[in-house]
Amino acid sequence: MNIFVRSIGASFLILSISLLFIGCDLFQTETFTFTVNYDANENTSGSVPTDNNKYVTGEPVTVFGNTGDLEKEGYSFGGWNTEADYSGEHYLPEEQFSMPFSNVTLYAVWDIPSSVTYESNHATSGTVPIDGNEYLLREEVTALGNTGNLERTGYSFSGWNTASDGGGNRYTAGQTFDMPFSDVTLYAEWEINTYTVNFNTDGGSDVLSQEIDHGAMVDKPDTPTKQDYSFGGWFKEPELENPWNFDTETITEDITLYAKWDSIYPDSFAGGSGTEADPYQVETAGHLYIVRNHLDKHFIQTADIDLSAFSEGEGWEPIGVWYGEGYTENAIFVGSYDGDGYSIYNLRIDKIETSGIGLFGYTGEMATLKNISLIDVDIIGKAQVGGLIGVHASSESVSNIFVSGSVKSDVSYYYSYYAGGVIGDNQNNASLINVGSETEVTGRSGIGGLVGKNTGTIVDSYASGDIHSSSFHDGYVGGLVGYNSGDVIRSYATGRVNKGRGNYSSGYTGGLIGYQSGGKIIDCYASGNVTSGSEVPYTGGLVGYSNNCEIIRSYATGNVYSSSYATGGLVGGGGGKIEYSFAIGQVRGTSSVGGLIGESSGIVQNSYSHGKVTGTNSQVGGLIGKSTGLVSNTYSIGEVIGPIGIGGLIGAFTGEEVSKSYYDTNTSGRSDTIQGTPKTTAEMMQQATFVNWDFNTIWAIDEGISYPHLR
Repeated sequence: MNIFVRSIGASFLILSISLLFIGCDLFQTETFTFTVNYDANENTSGSVPTDNNKYVTGEPVTVFGNTGDLEKEGYSFGGWNTEADYSGEHYLPEEQFSMPFSNVTLYAVWDIPSSVTYESNHATSGTVPIDGNEYLLREEVTALGNTGNLERTGYSFSGWNTASDGGGNRYTAGQTFDMPFSDVTLYAEWEINTYTVNFNTDGGSDVLSQEIDHGAMVDKPDTPTKQDYSFGGWFKEPELENPWNFDTETITEDITLYAKWDSIYPDSFAGGSGTEADPYQVETAGHLYIVRNHLDKHFIQTADIDLSAFSEGEGWEPIGVWYGEGYTENAIFVGSYDGDGYSIYNLRIDKIETSGIGLFGYTGEMATLKNISLIDVDIIGKAQVGGLIGVHASSESVSNIFVSGSVKSDVSYYYSYYAGGVIGDNQNNASLINVGSETEVTGRSGIGGLVGKNTGTIVDSYASGDIHSSSFHDGYVGGLVGYNSGDVIRSYATGRVNKGRGNYSSGYTGGLIGYQSGGKIIDCYASGNVTSGSEVPYTGGLVGYSNNCEIIRSYATGNVYSSSYATGGLVGGGGGKIEYSFAIGQVRGTSSVGGLIGESSGIVQNSYSHGKVTGTNSQVGGLIGKSTGLVSNTYSIGEVIGPIGIGGLIGAFTGEEVSKSYYDTNTSGRSDTIQGTPKTTAEMMQQATFVNWDFNTIWAIDEGISYPHLR
């Protein structure tokens, strides 16, 4: 038997199967034929049709009808199928198919009449259409329309679907389909309505319309602007009676929202008479602006305020004028302002030729400011620049204040002193209580995250912004305060502090305070890294220079890097007293470099340092680089690196006494015994090593596990 094959592309066509008879001169070919048989498939009466034809492969076959009157009780004849369970090809009488290379059996299809049901699918009104017909398998069905006026709030009817979630076959009115072998449910299909929200700015800058789905909330657009007006919100009607709430209200129809505008130069306030008992009510940016016309009165803020309307040109004109153009004795703010917990947004000032810059430029004796939040300030001034106040000459406290954003003073101006996140120059011993700043501050001298120069007490306050001073001259740069002569209690700074190259008269850089003159620092800390350039002496993780200050229960965790002398993990240099304090950051400088203090002339007791200490010149110590004071009950564990004048505890000592003080000879890499006692790591973790130390009220130790730490 030979099979002759012709290749067509990647497939093959079998032309014929022939029997080759050998032994005669002629070849004879026999072609295979096939039959179509009909099966009654469990009928109860009648007979199947008989097809006596012989078919060759590929020949068309016409399907017979129910010529023998086949019946099955309870069923209707529905055609023929190539499988008894109807899973094969289905044919109706007179349909044709192409004969395969095999015999074919067609089984009678017994069909129970099926129905088409319509489902409203969450409609809120109306009725579904009713199709009273019964359909057999593959009988044509015509989808009905929305004859019962089905409706669903917020949606439009779009047709029918075989799945309630819209994932099936979709049909519109008049569209047909073949009935399957089962009942069909058609679910109403709903498309959510989309509405247009227009914004009427009444002469202000354009705001694009929005397309919003039914039940969704409107995206709050950017605040529009209008010359000489401040934006007062969006309202539902032209009469501006009902404000739109973007956080809770949803869209159910096309709407227009209307902008409210308040003149930035109103004639009066929202209420009040300006007395302490009945303060003027400041509700808008315009009301805040005219505070300058009533500098001795009392004010209370009654709503959040956006100062974007005052951002053009030089921006906001500070309330109260510092010495210079426009100054008179009557141009100083001496009243009170209570923000009452509301916020002021987008304060912008660009007055690089003017000093005394802030929301308030100059506040005089008895001026009181409290409960104020300034969000996202952008302020540039010449000198004495602050987010809230440029110059505060009042002795009254400033309390419950928050400022975020950026404050800069002119670094090119030689006398550009004092820039702070909240106050530039706090002159008259006013206290700062619960004051926070998340402001980046840049300036020349007297630069602090909270206050540039401070003479009052600071309590429960903080600053977290980075501090930059790139000026060649001058110094006093601190994470919280640049120059400070008041007490600082329970306060902290977390920002990075950087002072660029100086000229040896421009030192004093600290993580908390640049220069501390007298006073006390109690329960405070700094965690940011502190760096200073060449010719910038006195750099410390907490305080750059301590002029007879007491530092108690305070610490620094940031690394301290300086290209000059007097560099310490806690204090760069100075005198006074340090106790119950510590530093754990790495320290690097030139000479007089210490893990706790770079250069000390005061008392250091019950304190310690953990950081690595590196000096490129001399007088390098694990605890103190150079000391002329008194040292007792201290220890250090950091590695100590330097060329000459190196000590495990103190690099150079000419003071009164070093007593009951130790360092880890293993970790420090030192073994000197002149200043401090070397102990192994194991010994440093034993209470017995620390003779006459108070482990009841001051110190604690996990025996054999940790070094001593303060309680």
